[in-house]
Amino acid sequence: MPHKIGRRRIQTLVLTVVVALAVTTAIWFWQGGSDLEGHPDLSDDSSLDLVRHVEIRGRSVAAYPFDIQPGVDPFGFTVGSGVPSWEPSSENVRLGLRLPFDWPEKYREQHEQMFNPWTFRTNAIALCRYTRAHGLSEPVEVIASELVDRMLEYTDLVDGARFVIYRFDHSFDGASVPSGWTSAYGNGNVMAGTLALYQCFGEQRYLDAVWELYEALIRFQNQGSDSLWTSRVLEDDSVWFEEMPLDSGLQPMVLNGHIYAVWALYDLYEFSGAPEVLELLRAGLTSVAHHGPRYRRPGETNLYDLRPPDTDDYGPARTIHQQDVLCRISAAQTFKNLRDEFAADMPESADTLELECDLAS
Repeated sequence: MPHKIGRRRIQTLVLTVVVALAVTTAIWFWQGGSDLEGHPDLSDDSSLDLVRHVEIRGRSVAAYPFDIQPGVDPFGFTVGSGVPSWEPSSENVRLGLRLPFDWPEKYREQHEQMFNPWTFRTNAIALCRYTRAHGLSEPVEVIASELVDRMLEYTDLVDGARFVIYRFDHSFDGASVPSGWTSAYGNGNVMAGTLALYQCFGEQRYLDAVWELYEALIRFQNQGSDSLWTSRVLEDDSVWFEEMPLDSGLQPMVLNGHIYAVWALYDLYEFSGAPEVLELLRAGLTSVAHHGPRYRRPGETNLYDLRPPDTDDYGPARTIHQQDVLCRISAAQTFKNLRDEFAADMPESADTLELECDLAS
């Protein structure tokens, strides 16, 4: 006579199997899988509940243990050997005219601000390229020093954290910020540029400024620094580097600004190997993997930010390129998938790019 299994025993067995599968899945998320194809899908609403968490400055944040790859150059620091037709000058003219690239006209004329974070970084890299091609020279070192001095004029140092400050009013998607606003995009660009200058010219004050700029990125909202902040921990425990922090209301969550901060953290980790920088970098990558799909509009230009009303990204090719770089930084399929999805949505933009990340090889 066949042995009969009681209903209660069947329920117990089923429950045991379900619990075992749940535990196995949680451990897999926590440890990070085993190969390039094995990265979990972090875009699901509940995925961050299972992903590995770490403590950063007293906050528990989601930081999937991406295997950070060496030798990626997100800002093009090592590419090229100078700026065509540019030579250092000691003429008695304003700094912008002696740099490889002048400050943008809009900043000079409309904002009356002789400083721009993106232009600071591009000038820093250009000075380094020139130095690689021609060797160290006093005229270039003087210009580099003046460039850093100008940066310091447009930053505020608060309790060891250096915030890039925009000294003009700005509006965005119906929100406005008064003069004195901060930006993770600004801090990321300036941090990367200042680190490049330190690596080229070796001035200790440049390196000191790098770590102060980093401190502003890791000092999360409501953790000191009065009202100044550039990063925050969201309700899902993801870290977001905010391009235009608002005093109140729904934050924009501009993808571009977050990724520039992540790239700067990658450069700093490559340089320093600091464990805390690594975890903040991983947290930033985790946030892109989780929130990135929200910027897609299948068959259309991606969203620039997540604050209503929907705003088309003014640089869709950049969005595709950025995912390609994140794929190379992390060797993670999730960013390759995002890159390919954005490229399929915006084929004309994709056709202008040479994409490099190929995990199959």
